[in-house]
Formats: sequence, C-alpha cells, structure tokens
Amino acid sequence: MMINTPVLRPWMRGITLCLGFLLVGYATGFASDSTKNAPKGWTLEECVRYALEHNLSLQQGALQVNGAKLDLQAARLAMTPTLNASAGLAFNSGRAIDPFTNTFIERTVESNQLGINGSWLIYQGSQLQHQLKAARLGQGASVQEQEALRNNIALSIANAYLQVLLSRELTTVAQQQKASTANQLTRIRQLVNAGSLQVDNLYNLEAQLASDEVTLTNAMNTAMNARIGLGFAASGPRSGTL
Repeated sequence: MMINTPVLRPWMRGITLCLGFLLVGYATGFASDSTKNAPKGWTLEECVRYALEHNLSLQQGALQVNGAKLDLQAARLAMTPTLNASAGLAFNSGRAIDPFTNTFIERTVESNQLGINGSWLIYQGSQLQHQLKAARLGQGASVQEQEALRNNIALSIANAYLQVLLSRELTTVAQQQKASTANQLTRIRQLVNAGSLQVDNLYNLEAQLASDEVTLTNAMNTAMNARIGLGFAASGPRSGTL
C-alpha cells in the first residue's frame, strides 16, 4: 500500500530525510551495525505503511466506509422504479369424453401463464430524498473519520519511532560513558598501585562505574519499551515489537 495522503507526505519525507538511514531493530538487544547477519531495520515510512495496512481500527473503519457506500446505493435504488415479470407453464393429463364419439379418451391439457407488473414511488413526503441526503452525508463522514484516523496513527507512529531513536542514542551515550569510566578506572588503579594517587580516587571511580552501569541498564530498558510501544502503536495489542 503506498502512502499518498497529501497531509502526511511532506512532513514524512522531511523526517525521513533528517533521520537518514537510522534503523529500528527487530531484536530486543542491540546488534552491531557491522554484523552481516543482523536483521534489517525499518525506516519511518516503512513503519507507517505497516501500521496503515495492519491497524485493527483502520480495518474496522474500512468496513464502515463500505457499509456507508452500500447505504448510499440502497437509498438511490429506493428512488428507481421496480419491474417484475413472471411466467408459468402447466400440463394436465386425464380421461375426458370425446364430444363427437361420446367415448372416453386420454387427453393432455396445456396452460400458460404470463404476468408483468411494475411500480414507481413518485412522492412520499420527501422521505426518500431525505434518506438519500442522509446516506450521502453518512458516507462523507465515514470517509473523513477514516482519513483522520490514518493521520492520527501516522503521527503516533512518528512519535513512537522518534522515541525509539532517542532511546538508542541515549543507550549509545551510556555505553560510551561506561567505557570511558572503565578506562579511567584502569589508569587510576595503576597510579594508585604505583603510589602516585590516593586510594580514594579509585573508590570514587568504582562508584562512578557502578552508577554508569545502572544508567546503561535503565537506558536499555527504555529502548526496549520504546520498541514495544512502537509495535503497539502500529497494530494494537496483538502486535509485537517492530
């Protein structure tokens, strides 16, 4: 399904260009970009397309739009004339008296029936006209509601997608901070062992490294929840992560 909604296309293209080739992973962990067997991620436009194709509310709305079209068609047909035709053929066999010889003979009687009737309701207190008008308004309203729902879902997907990207960046920053603290801890431990620094410096960096590990764990949990939230935004409670 191609996304051709005029309202969505400009900002979707802009966000996609700004984000570039940033991807959303399928797995709950974070794989290296250089890993050949890593699953291909999804771009923002692919996420929006998936949501518009699989969202349950949109599918229900499509059924309502089709129902409104049928109501409009029925209202139009109610104003057209009706014509009915029927035909029948019957055979009756039995004994009868020959009027010429006054004797019993076997005889078959054939009968045909043909019928045709029509009707056309010209005026009924403008009831049919009002029904047709109501059906047109109902169809228009259902189409507008469906379009509004599509826009809301696309906006929700864009917000959830950005949350995923933000959480990934925060996780990367937390990983880099932990690695930096670990490197400093190695250097400070060497200086402490050599007697160049007080042991208090070593304890402070060990505490900092433990704090960095907590920050990294929280960032990874936030990133996982963001991917799960993106999956729910796309298809509702039945879907998993994207």
